[in-house]
Amino acid sequence: MDILLHMQAICKPTRVAMLTGSLLFALGIARCSSSFEPSDNATHRGSHRASGSVAPAAQASPSSSTASSDATAPPQRSTPTSDRAQVSNNELHALAKQAGRLERRVGETTLRIEVRVETQHISRDQIANWVAAVGGAVAAYYGAFPVPDLGVELVERGRAGVVFGQAFEGRSIRLYVGPETTLPDLRDDWILVHEMLHMGFPFLDERHAWMREGLSTYLEPIIRAREGWLTDEQVWRRWLARMPYGLPAAGDRGLDRTKSWGNTYWGGAIFWLLVDVELRRESANERSIRPLLRHLVDTGGNARVTWPIERVCRGADAGVGQPTFSRWYQQVARQPLAVDLPRLFARLGVGLAGDEVVFDDAAPLAHVRRAITRPDANRASSNR
Repeated sequence: MDILLHMQAICKPTRVAMLTGSLLFALGIARCSSSFEPSDNATHRGSHRASGSVAPAAQASPSSSTASSDATAPPQRSTPTSDRAQVSNNELHALAKQAGRLERRVGETTLRIEVRVETQHISRDQIANWVAAVGGAVAAYYGAFPVPDLGVELVERGRAGVVFGQAFEGRSIRLYVGPETTLPDLRDDWILVHEMLHMGFPFLDERHAWMREGLSTYLEPIIRAREGWLTDEQVWRRWLARMPYGLPAAGDRGLDRTKSWGNTYWGGAIFWLLVDVELRRESANERSIRPLLRHLVDTGGNARVTWPIERVCRGADAGVGQPTFSRWYQQVARQPLAVDLPRLFARLGVGLAGDEVVFDDAAPLAHVRRAITRPDANRASSNR
């Protein structure tokens, strides 16, 4: 583990506070959290307990909804709302009548899909099949979809593609989709994967929001690469470019105590990378974060519950039979994240030569790098 613990003294990109917004999902109002793409200009999911609203970082209580929007630079602030929105039964029935409702099954999970956008190039069945395919990819990683049923609502915003997403209480997801969206747009989408991954981790106190957000930020490209929707080059190019946003700035006091967009999404993603790499390195890729996450879900830790951090740490350690998770949590929670990221990437055998991603299969941890995105021969039973 010493190879990962070198203090950074390098300049890093400027980071700004998370952008959050407010949305209401007509089928039920309770906890909600929003997430925006963890990209260079991304605004990503913040968390609080609110009724149909999402507000900026400083919130005292846990959240239950998440939202995502595509972008390429750090986020700007938005104006929060806190009023409790009211929806009558008549309004709900009217909305349901207007919607194109479909159902798909992913294992034992029912996906209830409501298409409220008139897309010009794809049918509602094609949209529903895409939602089911994403659900299947998440289920393949977890062994089963993390919640027994899920509503997915698509409404119109923008021109083409999925432009924004939000998840509510482990029970529903809302996606904003442009009317000119095509099948290639859906294949290239990361937002639904990100939102569905939130179903597989419990809500935490607000100061630990980076753990949930970082998990979806880290796992989303892995899931897509394992399904053949991204190449390894695309995964590592994103991480090489964006993980530096998660490195500590001057005055950083640890991920639990320093709220920023960079810490929440990319600091959290670095945490999960460190845990994953250590588990794999020590076990020759026989262990990873995957059995850890499966154990949490198997013991009730999905997005429909709120757990204290101590319970998460105990469950995560039990899932892999060693205290790797809790050890890393103690190292990053109340002190600056101490990792020499360029050195870690070099040991994993990945870097940039100009604009090109270059892999070094002779690097000490190249076998770990390859295993992170490798599809499983036996998807249902693999711990890797």
